[in-house]
Amino acid sequence: MDDWRDDALCRGFPSTWWFPEQGGQFRSALYVCERCPSRERCLQFAIDENIVHGIWGGLTEAGRRSHRRKMAGRGRPKGKQPRPADECRVI
Repeated sequence: MDDWRDDALCRGFPSTWWFPEQGGQFRSALYVCERCPSRERCLQFAIDENIVHGIWGGLTEAGRRSHRRKMAGRGRPKGKQPRPADECRVI
C-alpha cells in the first residue's frame, strides 16, 4: 500500500461514501476529503491511473476531467499568438 493511503482519512469510513450508486449522495465523502492530508496525492493517483469511478482527492470523475483540462492548459500562452514575421504578408 502506498504511503498516502496510510494517512488517508477515508480509511475509517464506509467505502460506499466514495463509490455511491449513480446519482447517489457523495457530500459526506467530499467533507472528509477536504480535511484529508492525503488529498493531493490521492487526486494525483486517480489522474495518473485514469480512474473513472468514485471520489478521489475530493473530486468526482467530472471534476477530475475538468482538473485535467486545466492542468493541460497551463504553460500555454493566453490569447491569439502573433505569427512570426517571415510568415506575414507585406501589402
